Amino acid sequence: MDPSENQLSSNGFEPNASHLIRNVILIVVLVIVILVGIDIFLVFRNLANSVNKSLSSLEPTKQASVTLKNQYDNPFDKNTQYSNPFSSSQNPFDNLAQ
Repeated sequence: MDPSENQLSSNGFEPNASHLIRNVILIVVLVIVILVGIDIFLVFRNLANSVNKSLSSLEPTKQASVTLKNQYDNPFDKNTQYSNPFSSSQNPFDNLAQ
């Protein structure tokens, strides 16, 4: 065997079986990672679309109508109810001279 051939293979210029196997494994792993990434993207996109559809189905499409059976009558005297002291009609300070 020529010593120059030995030197070429030890420097890595000539591919051997272990380099080929390592490169094939790296390519296979890369393809698997890309395919898993695409699958995850598609799953999340479909999940987002289904959530949007379910949320849009929750929106009310027609107005609810409620009829009153009994009218509520206030049992308290209107004069004893709370009144806003700052309304102009009941403010006692409106009549004071400035």
